[in-house]
Amino acid sequence: MNVRWRQFQSDSFYMKKGTRQGSVVSPYLFTMYMRCVTKDIIQTGIGCHIGNKPVCILLYADDIVILAPSWVAQQCLLNVCADSIMKLDMSLNVSESVTMIYKPYRTCHVPYSFPDFTLNGAILNTVDSCKYLGHIISATDDDNLDIVLQMGLLYARTNMLIRKFSNFDINVKLCLFRAHCTQFYGLLTL
Repeated sequence: MNVRWRQFQSDSFYMKKGTRQGSVVSPYLFTMYMRCVTKDIIQTGIGCHIGNKPVCILLYADDIVILAPSWVAQQCLLNVCADSIMKLDMSLNVSESVTMIYKPYRTCHVPYSFPDFTLNGAILNTVDSCKYLGHIISATDDDNLDIVLQMGLLYARTNMLIRKFSNFDINVKLCLFRAHCTQFYGLLTL
């Protein structure tokens, strides 16, 4: 690699580790590497579908979510994912990986217990909720945990603005509030 700053360029040097946090090249490299993993998982035909479109894997930054309609399907997709990543000479961080089982909407006569999920021979931790992309996803059919989290974050950001900009004009405060306290990700416009 070389570093160029204005008209100056450094001597060449070898990269010994991956890209730095926030690097603009990171998402591109992640996409290049994960394309074959995504393809392998989708080609199994296993997983969740909306219409005829597979929705069995979600990727963002370095986070992967695998969705499946049953325990057997989930374990199969985990195995395919692990095999694909091993072919790339990469590994999955099992200690930061979790699995979540959504509870049935109605009471059913089938027992609600499953064997442990494994990834590369290690047992995955089963959780009732986890944080993904700044939101709490819960195995129940409500968003109460995430709503409480988001309300707390809104209060914290608003209080910070009030404290730091108390002497400013109301229009400046409103502009700052819109810029720093409202969420744009996942916002639907009608």
